[in-house]
Amino acid sequence: KKNISTNKDFSHLPNTKNQIESHQQKSEEEILKLISGGESSSLELKMSAVFGPGDTESVSRNKGKFQIVKAIAGFSNSKSGGTLIIGVDDNLSVTGLEEDFKEKNKSRDIWEQSIVNLIESKFKSDFQPQWLNQFFIDISDKTIFVIDILPNNKPRYLDNKFYVRVGNVPQLLEGESIFNYIRERFPKY
Repeated sequence: KKNISTNKDFSHLPNTKNQIESHQQKSEEEILKLISGGESSSLELKMSAVFGPGDTESVSRNKGKFQIVKAIAGFSNSKSGGTLIIGVDDNLSVTGLEEDFKEKNKSRDIWEQSIVNLIESKFKSDFQPQWLNQFFIDISDKTIFVIDILPNNKPRYLDNKFYVRVGNVPQLLEGESIFNYIRERFPKY
């Protein structure tokens, strides 16, 4: 099993003076406090990594996975990074990942490995294990998955598209907006 958070040396990444503390597992109390504040420029909540919005099962499945990597791309291109919590619905209720685990009889370990594989396959050579820290946490008999994402030192593209975090959503930038954002956010790039 490959764990994408084993490297705890963040010195080569920007804005990391206090990031080592943020790359440790948060307590149940800290997670509940984050959730209660709702989605923001630094927090994204998803009910599932398997199922997303869509009218058909195949559309729903594709969007579920895409929503996860899009959030990661947006946070990694932001100035401060962020946290993605999977297993919480839009009403801020902890729904858990039990339905995801039931899909194809996946255990927690297999489910986590599928997330790691998804991230690696989408970011390819841009993938750096040290910009993510992930862990499961059980809250009221429900399992959720937390991914902390550090800001990156160079722009990260997802399927040749550039996403940034704007308010509480990952936003696709196009055309001159990409150039302007990269020039400001990554001046040494």
